[in-house]
Amino acid sequence: MKKIPLLLFLWGICIPLFAQTYTVESVPNPKDRGNGYVSDPTNIFSTTEKDLLNRLIASIEDSSTIQIAVVMLPSIGDENPKGFTSELFQKWGIGQADKDNGMLILTVMDQRRTE
Repeated sequence: MKKIPLLLFLWGICIPLFAQTYTVESVPNPKDRGNGYVSDPTNIFSTTEKDLLNRLIASIEDSSTIQIAVVMLPSIGDENPKGFTSELFQKWGIGQADKDNGMLILTVMDQRRTE
């Protein structure tokens, strides 16, 4: 019974030490690479999951013009995920300004946050 809290403690300490930290400038834009709507540089999602998400988001954009990007990152250091999301959203220019139809979903694993 005591092993589980110890393992969770060690996991909580070790993950941030080994996680690559990303900045707004270093997050790969999936549109630049021609591989859809999902930016997952450390493969948190499986290839099958990414393909499914890319097909789903493409279908949504085709039928409604809504533009969605999904970003999965192991770490953004001490950055605030909400501010990071806003900066990345602006940098990538998601959505059409006159329609207000963009959405960015960012998950930061070491902070256990999704914005």
